Amino acid sequence: MFFVVFANTFFTGTEVGLEGFKGLQQVGAQSFTGIISSLANTREITPLVAGIAMAAQVGAGYTASLGAMRVSEEIDALEVMGVDSFVYLVGTRLWAALIALIPIYLAALFASYLASQLIVTKFFTLSGGVYQHYFNLFLPPQDLLFSFIKAFFFVVAVVLIHCYYGYYATG
Repeated sequence: MFFVVFANTFFTGTEVGLEGFKGLQQVGAQSFTGIISSLANTREITPLVAGIAMAAQVGAGYTASLGAMRVSEEIDALEVMGVDSFVYLVGTRLWAALIALIPIYLAALFASYLASQLIVTKFFTLSGGVYQHYFNLFLPPQDLLFSFIKAFFFVVAVVLIHCYYGYYATG
């Protein structure tokens, strides 16, 4: 899971740096690529890509495992024992995903920031100091908080939707 999210956000961060630099270069403002990276990666790109990667990796696994439990009547056995199977099975998966979100999402942000900086400073030879200056200038802490909140809601939606389809699978 970690590698999937890291790789996806790394390559999208590369694309943000590449397109941001090329677009700003057309108007002679390539020095401001750090602004594009700090705003686009933090606010929109990284939460979305991390959510998609979570859906592909974690969500598919949750759907498959719960569907297999439904087909093999393990969920029915939990209900016969008096256990609220939906809360028991979905709640644990939701908590696991939320606990895993913190380090995975931090790594995703790091990957997207690193990729943007590497492509701009090494490939396009923009000064690292100029990039970091504008990057840090336009990266307020509340953007990081809102980014985490957005990723939190993406993960909750992914887990609940995939668990729903796995829990109510037939076959």
